[in-house]
This record gives sequence, C-alpha cells and structure tokens, in this order.
Amino acid sequence: MEKYLITTKFLLNKLLNIFFTPPIKFLLSKEIGRSLLYNSFPDNTLLMCNTNEGINYIVNSSDKMIGRGTFKSMKSFDANNLEMSLKILNNKKSILLDVGANIGTIGIYGISQNHFQKCLAFEPEPKNFNLLKKNIYINDLQNKFEIFNLALNEFQQENVVIKLSPDNYGDHQVSNHNNDYGVSREEITVTSDTLDNICKNLNLEETILFMDTQGFEGHILLGAKNLIKLKVPIVTEFWPYGLKKSDGLDKFYEAFENSNYENLYNLRYPYKKIPFSIKALKDIASKIENDEKIFTDLLIF
Repeated sequence: MEKYLITTKFLLNKLLNIFFTPPIKFLLSKEIGRSLLYNSFPDNTLLMCNTNEGINYIVNSSDKMIGRGTFKSMKSFDANNLEMSLKILNNKKSILLDVGANIGTIGIYGISQNHFQKCLAFEPEPKNFNLLKKNIYINDLQNKFEIFNLALNEFQQENVVIKLSPDNYGDHQVSNHNNDYGVSREEITVTSDTLDNICKNLNLEETILFMDTQGFEGHILLGAKNLIKLKVPIVTEFWPYGLKKSDGLDKFYEAFENSNYENLYNLRYPYKKIPFSIKALKDIASKIENDEKIFTDLLIF
C-alpha cells in the first residue's frame, strides 16, 4: 500500500510537470504573470523574490508598491536612480547612508554590486525593518551593514508619529495636522535622532546619502548640517506636495541656504546639469508642487 501511494504521487507529479509546468514557467517569465501571481496570495504572505541582479528579497504580499514592484520586475526597486547618480558622480565612495531603507532594495543592491563597502540603513517602521534585517541576512551581508530602527529628524530624542499605509509600505508618512488621507491610518510612535549625531564618527568624505522619506526630507536635512557642510553627495526624492504637507518644503530649502553645493540634476532628465541654487530647486518645485501624485528625484553634489 505504501509503495502504491509513493508510485501514485510520483505519477501525479510527472503529469503535473508535463501539463502545467511549461505554461507556468512561461507565465512567470513575464512581468504580467509575476504580477498576477503576487496578487493571488493572501495578505501578509511572505514571498521570496530572486532578482536578475543575483539578490534575494523577502517581500510581503500586502505591499503593493515596493514588494510587488521588486517581485514583478525582478529588479531592486529604485536602484536605477542610484546607478544613474553614481554614473554622473563618477567618484567612487565607500559608505552609503540609506535613509528610508524599507526592505533594503537600495542598500543591499549598493553593497552586493560592490558600489560600497559599508551601509548605514535607517527604517523606522517595524515590519519593514524586520524584512530589512532578514534580507541582509539571507544575502550574507551582515558584516557590511549597520541598521537603525528609528526615524531621522532635525532634533535628537524626539518622538514622531507615523501614519501607516495599509497597502503601500513605502508610503508610511510622519504625521502632522496637514496629513489628511480621507481614510484613517494606523499610527505608531517611534523615536528619532539626527544624522549629525549618528554620523559624528563616520568618514563623511567617503559617504553618499540616498534618501526617500515621503515628504520628511526637509526635517532630516536640517539635522544633517555636518554632511551638508562637507558637500556629501545627496540623492533624494523631491515631492513638493508631500514636503508641504509635512511643513518641510521651506525646511528643505533652509538646509541648503549656506551650502557650497555646485551641481544639481533632476533625475527625470539625467543628462542636463543645472548649477545648484535655491532658485533652481524652487523652479523644479513650481512645476509639480500642486499635484499630489508627481515627484522627482534629485542628485545634489
């Protein structure tokens, strides 16, 4: 009886392989197929994604942006902006500050592709942070990372409230009176620190800052005066609508008022160098600041 059962299982597996494996393989070879598969899983299912870059990521099926984007494209989410920036800079640095690290698609990519030797990764939301930690581990990069489960801000030891998006785990936003989503969001309270405090013993001459914090970048930059003074290259999301919502757009400009930065690239147009100035930042903002859905990414150096 036991032998019969084993034989039946063997034959069934053979039949499944004959009739179903080829179409499944074909489906999963296409982005649309991988997207359909991702959407078919129940909420909060952890999935393994193997990218074309040779990186493994654990993603959460409830995340319809970074998780699904990485699973669907088989590429590290947003890594194209890092690659473009490094090509423009043409100046290799050894340390990456990954602010708003999420599940690690910038930091892990940057280290695994040998762009950097060390990464300091900052992610305040506990579920994202847990996946960040797991993803560093499964790629065997623990000795290359320092990870921080906290928010960055302009002041030390100040608690901040974060409103969580239920389906876009890259859209958790620091809360204030201007955050109105039309629907209620779960809130968590996290501790914060400044980049200047955390990086006080870091070799800033060897450092690049990559930042995406959903409109809180102005606050973070005011807590990064030492980095700005030393002209640490900055790659940052620039979402004027979100910055205004967090009372951070003027802070973004203020952070650069006495800086010596010389060059600015709007990474939507990566072949056009712009002389850096507050006016140049405001010119970019004026074209998109009234539209909630439009943002760009900047390289400042």
